[in-house]
Amino acid sequence: MTPYPEFLPHRPQASDRTLRRGQRSGFALLITVTLLAFLVLLLVSLASLTRVETQVAANTQKLAQARQNALLALNVAIGHLQQATGPDQRLTARADLTSGASNQPYLTGVWEPAAGGNPTLKTWLVSGNQGSDPLDFKPSTAASADDVILVGDDNPSTLAQQVKLPRRSISVPTSSVPGLGSGGDVVIGHYAYWVGDEGVKASAALNDQTDDLNYDNTIIASPPDNAPTTGANWSVDTDLRGYLRQLAPAHPHLPELFSDYTNTPALNVLLPRALNYEQLGLLDPANLTRDKLYARFHDATTISRAVLVDHTRSVDGGLRQDLSDSPDVYPSALRNFVKERADTRSGLQSTHAQKQSENRADTAFPMFSKGLVLTEFLIRFQFSRNAGNGNLRLKYEVQAELWNPYATTLGAASDLAIRVANLPTVTVTSSDGDGPYTVNLNTVAPLFGYVDPALVWAPGQIRWVKGAGGPGTLYAPDSTTAGTARSVGIANSPIAPGSTLEISIPPVSSGTPLTVEVKRGGLWLATYKPLIDFQPGTATNDSPSLSDAGWHFGYAYDFRNDIRDWIDPTRASAQDPRRTNLDGTFFETADSAWSPQPVDNINEINLAGTDTFNASRTPLALFDLPNQESVSVGSLQHLIGEKPYRLGNPTTGSLTTVNDYFDRYYFSTLPRWHSWTALNPPALPNRYMEVHVPDPANPPETDDIYGKNSTTSAADHLMDRTHAAKYLMIRGAFNINSTSEPAWRAVLSGIQISNWSYGGATPQTTNHLGNAFFRFSHGAQELDTDPHEPPRAANAFNRGTRPLTSGQIELMAASIVTQLKARGTPYPTLRDFIDDGVITQAIASAGINTADLDDVPAYSPGWLSQADVLTAIAPFITPRSDTFRIRAYGDAQNPVTGATEGRARCEAVVQRIPDLTTPASGTLIPASDPLQPSETKFPFGRQFRIISFQWLSPHDF
Repeated sequence: MTPYPEFLPHRPQASDRTLRRGQRSGFALLITVTLLAFLVLLLVSLASLTRVETQVAANTQKLAQARQNALLALNVAIGHLQQATGPDQRLTARADLTSGASNQPYLTGVWEPAAGGNPTLKTWLVSGNQGSDPLDFKPSTAASADDVILVGDDNPSTLAQQVKLPRRSISVPTSSVPGLGSGGDVVIGHYAYWVGDEGVKASAALNDQTDDLNYDNTIIASPPDNAPTTGANWSVDTDLRGYLRQLAPAHPHLPELFSDYTNTPALNVLLPRALNYEQLGLLDPANLTRDKLYARFHDATTISRAVLVDHTRSVDGGLRQDLSDSPDVYPSALRNFVKERADTRSGLQSTHAQKQSENRADTAFPMFSKGLVLTEFLIRFQFSRNAGNGNLRLKYEVQAELWNPYATTLGAASDLAIRVANLPTVTVTSSDGDGPYTVNLNTVAPLFGYVDPALVWAPGQIRWVKGAGGPGTLYAPDSTTAGTARSVGIANSPIAPGSTLEISIPPVSSGTPLTVEVKRGGLWLATYKPLIDFQPGTATNDSPSLSDAGWHFGYAYDFRNDIRDWIDPTRASAQDPRRTNLDGTFFETADSAWSPQPVDNINEINLAGTDTFNASRTPLALFDLPNQESVSVGSLQHLIGEKPYRLGNPTTGSLTTVNDYFDRYYFSTLPRWHSWTALNPPALPNRYMEVHVPDPANPPETDDIYGKNSTTSAADHLMDRTHAAKYLMIRGAFNINSTSEPAWRAVLSGIQISNWSYGGATPQTTNHLGNAFFRFSHGAQELDTDPHEPPRAANAFNRGTRPLTSGQIELMAASIVTQLKARGTPYPTLRDFIDDGVITQAIASAGINTADLDDVPAYSPGWLSQADVLTAIAPFITPRSDTFRIRAYGDAQNPVTGATEGRARCEAVVQRIPDLTTPASGTLIPASDPLQPSETKFPFGRQFRIISFQWLSPHDF
């Protein structure tokens, strides 16, 4: 059967086969061409990638070379810094302290003190000065177009912030470069570095740690015999903790640096987290912008730290001594003042017991005798006839004006006595020929009286007491029991009735002066010897029957009425009225109330008199007593010296300076009774102290050493007054040679207290106390004058603090910087800075104190003094810096073409610490070498350590 044709298989023809072979050949060609194109593209890509990778590798190599050169510059800079500033006595300051530094004002200079003259400039801490000529590159050198910028940019509006330095060549032998042959050197790169002084800036990241004091530091149950003070329970005594803000600024006042910044409690907690200056902007991005931080780059830092160096020592230097509650602090007056605490405290009012002097022969600073001052005294006598037995009878009465000079309450105590000595021997005869009878006024009766123990003296209060001895009691006129005179019978001295008594009174020479002693428990509080020549005289009793009528003669004195002699340390005639042995011209010799003629001294003390010191003029507070931990050497201005306010103020004359205390001492406020370790220290009352542990594997001890004496033993731990500085550093240190006005403004306006209370037991409240300086940093809250009231005669002695305006702070800062630049060299010690009266002049330039000294006397509490300012800033000021910021630059240069093919910049913050460098000879003696290192043994002084490092992009510098 034949199938249908359409279903038969098709057989291709020859022409069909030819067409299909042609189609297959074209497709193969297409594939071949495509593959060839892909291979070409692949080869091109591989070539490009190889070229890119080669270029990246070359760039990375050049960048690595540039970074190596930058690190070289950093290492050279650290070596330069170590060599120049490692020794203790070297000083640092910015170049704009000197003249001719307009081109490079932010270079850091290093000076060395010179005996009897101004410090000598040693070097500028920049590249180029590390060779044979340490002053090769000078701040007067103008920058060129080829120089490199290490701080700032080329923006014309910011050129004043710029640091621009020449590049220094890095050369190698040509033989070390392939293809260059041999002979000579070839430049392969450059370097530059700048060392910035961070200590002349305000520490912007310093935070208020007051509220972190939440531990119990009260004395243990069985303390050692020579134990320090009782301590405080900071966790419950919030009032006492709050008073710490009166003692020193919590931190620099940042709005003086950044006008829109407000340090809220939330930001205060975050401040310690800022590890470098740029990170401050993360805390408050709205107000601490990059531009604002950059504008204050030369005025603010995170936290500057310093070693506790005593700059008054020899060329070898050494460390300061701790005064905080140490049992072996010398002298005893200093130790007793530091250990002073109130006996009781009610509200804002403290009460102190009086304390006798340990040595009433002290004549120089420091002295300490905490008691009432006898400003006016009278003892008056009467002779009469005893109506019973006819014998001669002597009656006498003592009157005393007692003044509490402190801004805190004083109690009288049960054994406070007044004793009179060096009275004359008088002769008594009668008109009928009875006698003569000689009566030694010193022995006829015990001429002393006890002050009423119920009396209490409010801050600055003057009270009048009278009565007699024998012993008897001296009462105040307003007490429940009146003071009475005392009668003493003189045996075997018959006087005929109706006769007249004549009393012959010999002179009392100022060579052997009338002496009045105020004692407590038989020991002296003070002795008074007025320089008065009491003249001879005659008195008569011609009353009927020689009765007890009137007074016949007496001896009296009154302190000088010129208040300036009590308070102004610059006056030649001034004396501290609390001196334990007060004599000479401090007493009125031509007094309107009292006379050198004894027969004229028969009236009572005038309670409402016109003299400076009388019971109607109260309060009259002049001095402070510690109520808690002291944190500032400036508070020692309230110790007794030859003159009032001896410490902290400039003085004239031949007196030996005591302002070296600011260089020699500090207050660590380390807890004595709270258990802690050096690796985990608690917050300290002195917020400017922090513990430094050089070797965490061997931390210093904090055990009980109260029975040891560091002057004779190698007590090498934190609680020893001489060795503690090896393990401590100043946190937030500020160099007094700073020429940054914004930094000075931030430092000077640091005490800011919200809702500060005043007025003793019934305080009032102010809204805010800003830019404040305290005369009574421990007791200002006990006085009841609103600090915002302008000083005037009515409140000049009833106020403990002086707030200033921002404008006054600005003028003070400008004056300080002007004076520093006029001097042209840094102050080698804090003592020199204080003795020159730099802050005194700044206060005057700012017009802070009234020109009417009769209204507000100079150095009264209403008058801001240099010592008041120093009390606030003393915990953190130094004459040198120990924290530095190094900016280093490096580049890589093609040795063949001379082209610069890589650039790098880095920054490191380096910190000087108490640990010494490797000795040049011998071995380190830990117990003695750090205390006063020999410059021969330790030519490079103390160690520097890198505490932070970062590479910088153009955005960063």
